Amino acid sequence: MANINGTKWYKIDFHMHTNASSDYSDPNYSHRSWLLKCMEKELDCVVISDHNTGNNIDAIKNEYIQLRQENHVNFRELIIFPAIELTVNNGIHLLVVFPEDTSSQKISTFLGAVGINGDEGNIEAITRKSLSEIFDISNNDYKTLTIPAHVDEAKGIFTVLSGQTLKDACIKENIFAIEQINKDFDQPQIYKDLKLKHHRVIGSDSHDLNNIGRRFTYVKMGLPTFDGLKVALSDKLNKNVLCSDNIIANLDPNEISWAYISELSIKNAYKMGRNTALNLKFSPWLNTIIGGRGSGKSSIIKMLQFAYGEHQDLHSSHPDKKDFFKTGNRNTGMLHDNIEVNFQYHQSEEETVFKKTFEQYFRFENGNYNEIDYKTIQQFYPVTIITQKELFDKAIHPEEIFSLIDVKIDYFSWEMEFNQIIKAYEESKSIERNLQQDISDKKKIEELLKQTDTKLKTYEKYNFSQLLKNHAQFKNEGMKLRKIYDDINFLQESIKKIDINIDFNTLDFLNETTPDITNITTNIEIVKENIRSQVEKLDESAKEWIKIWKESEWNTNQENTKIKFEKLSKELQDQGTDISQYNVALETKETLMKKLHEINQKEHLLSQQIEMSYALLITIKDKREELYNRRESYIREINSNLERLFTNTRVRFTIKFLGDIIGSEEEFRKVIQRQDTAFEAQILQIDDRTNENSGILWNLQQSDSIEEKLEELKSNILLANSDNTFDFGARLSNHFASIYKNKVNEDALNTWFPKDKLTIEIIANGRTLDVNSASAGQKAAALMTYILLETKGPLIIDQPEDDLDSRMITDLIVDSLRQLKEKRQVIVVTHNPNIPINAASEKIFEMHFVNGQINIKEEGTIQEHNIRDSVCQVMEGGEDALEHRFNKIIKYK
Repeated sequence: MANINGTKWYKIDFHMHTNASSDYSDPNYSHRSWLLKCMEKELDCVVISDHNTGNNIDAIKNEYIQLRQENHVNFRELIIFPAIELTVNNGIHLLVVFPEDTSSQKISTFLGAVGINGDEGNIEAITRKSLSEIFDISNNDYKTLTIPAHVDEAKGIFTVLSGQTLKDACIKENIFAIEQINKDFDQPQIYKDLKLKHHRVIGSDSHDLNNIGRRFTYVKMGLPTFDGLKVALSDKLNKNVLCSDNIIANLDPNEISWAYISELSIKNAYKMGRNTALNLKFSPWLNTIIGGRGSGKSSIIKMLQFAYGEHQDLHSSHPDKKDFFKTGNRNTGMLHDNIEVNFQYHQSEEETVFKKTFEQYFRFENGNYNEIDYKTIQQFYPVTIITQKELFDKAIHPEEIFSLIDVKIDYFSWEMEFNQIIKAYEESKSIERNLQQDISDKKKIEELLKQTDTKLKTYEKYNFSQLLKNHAQFKNEGMKLRKIYDDINFLQESIKKIDINIDFNTLDFLNETTPDITNITTNIEIVKENIRSQVEKLDESAKEWIKIWKESEWNTNQENTKIKFEKLSKELQDQGTDISQYNVALETKETLMKKLHEINQKEHLLSQQIEMSYALLITIKDKREELYNRRESYIREINSNLERLFTNTRVRFTIKFLGDIIGSEEEFRKVIQRQDTAFEAQILQIDDRTNENSGILWNLQQSDSIEEKLEELKSNILLANSDNTFDFGARLSNHFASIYKNKVNEDALNTWFPKDKLTIEIIANGRTLDVNSASAGQKAAALMTYILLETKGPLIIDQPEDDLDSRMITDLIVDSLRQLKEKRQVIVVTHNPNIPINAASEKIFEMHFVNGQINIKEEGTIQEHNIRDSVCQVMEGGEDALEHRFNKIIKYK
């Protein structure tokens, strides 16, 4: 038996014989071998139902005690229910099950009361009393549990009785179940018309050891007792019985496949666990926490929120944030500096222990408590905690349901991919804008290149290279010619500077006779004359030199070159440059040609980048539509499931692609960088009084083709200016023009999409209501049908019945819980008896507040007397209401 708290499944063989039956066939029978075979088959309970006798009951019980005392190696706990297979006077076989303490003698007394005719144990023995009388004796005098045996086979009521006789037999109050061997047997129409909903059970009807446990039934009980069995079988609303031919081989229904919290321990909170830890051990199925007002039952839920860190996500104005999740005092606060909340989380057959102190979160790993972030706990060990107020909030704002829907469609992964594509688009547009900036000087460069080419063409017209070469050559030669002329003049001037001025007349030769110096003076004069003559010749030579090169062809060519050069200089001067800029012009042209080539390359890249940006924008649109398709597919599936599971009251969801334009106003204003109330009439103005609504978002909302109109709106916004207002109005158009003058701002507009529109309809008893037209109770009740089915992890609900009438509680909450607990743990705080009783809560806790502390007054299952007393005393309506709703449970209290 799995270690499960509260109600669990017990494996029962409902129909077993021993050698006390006259038709028993196994020669190897002994009480010990019979018990060990039952233990080998892993039965939890056995119903010893010999034919018309209980003679072996005491002996088998004694043998069981002996096996336990011996601590036999194959011993296994086993509950023995005394019973008989009674043959009624019309030949029908009836299983009569007695409380577990019933002795063989008491069964013999019962046989006397029904007038058994024949030997006890003999299959042919038969009662003198009628079937109706036996039912009365069993019910009134012996408080037994009666089960018509093998109803679809020989000596079964469906094969022996018919008509009114069958009807009278079937409606007997003491019938808790029927043993129907063939699950596909077509029951008599008269029985089907009664709609009695008896549980079907089966047993092995074993008459030898080998057939023990060949057929069996699982029954869900709090404790494997006669009262537990009776209460389980009396509950016709819940799935408390499971026959072996309806389950997969070797399937143990106590093996839980979903995650659940098995235990919660609270120490040193302000008003709980101060001296002794408050421990709650939960069932993996449905748990209900009950108690009078002020008993602290909702505080248990809040402590789980504290352990999960959900209190940290509450707004500071939230009542729980101000009153509960704070250090305690006489009036408010439940926390304490040394508070410790522990809980155990079962998932995939592994148990993880967590501890929450005042500020920190821990997970028990490898023998130690290691600190952990509460977000990690929430993500990988999920739990859903819901209050009635949250239901109303979601009813008022249906779009909040998207948060639940998106969990189911892996919105997180979609959002990551969507944002990555948007980022790629923005990067592509940034590259595009940079390229556009880089090529923005193309016309200027082309004009400069044109001017440079004009200059260079002027140079080329005069064969500038040769002209420059000739000009330089002539200039060089001219300098040489001038130098020769200058050298002649220099020589002439140098000779002219020779001054021969010798005065011989001053000599007296000391009064002596004057010598003959004639020859000397003559020669000197000759020299003087020669000097004058040479000066004249040099002058003539200089003049002749000038005349020669001035009159030469060289000089003509030189003059022509000079004229061309001066003409070129003048033409270039008129163009704003000079003749010395030729090389500069050549270099400028080369630079400009290189830049122009680069620009042409970038123009090609820009063309490719524009295509890439466009493709990314299309991908963004497709990705946004993918989100809608995921949601729509999921909603279609949910609607189908809700329609199948809830026939009276439920919700139906519809979704419109980009349909919530009005709900997207805040995002739109952020995109256009106007997050105030400006331009209200132009953007969105809703007047509920006059119903005179206006604005571009309102008009978009009313459009039959939102996608097309959205693209048109975006295009018009980007083109808007004072000359082209597109009905935006001059002020808003100018605002758009100023914002989108910076092209970077276009990206946010191009990638903005309105929200999808979620509409909730309530289907109530065949009528369809828009959620806005429904009552608060209808809204909350209908949304509960979705939340109970579609949230994740253990589901913890605080008083879901608030503001709901009893019919809604039964139709929605109870039915939902009954469905849900088969695949998920549920913990409910409630004060309505419908929930723990009609939904067959597997574990019930009664809380009370005494001496300043919240404690558990009672805990257990509805099959236990003390819990039934608690339900009667604490829950709404008291015992009268319970008796009206759950007559059988109260009757057997």
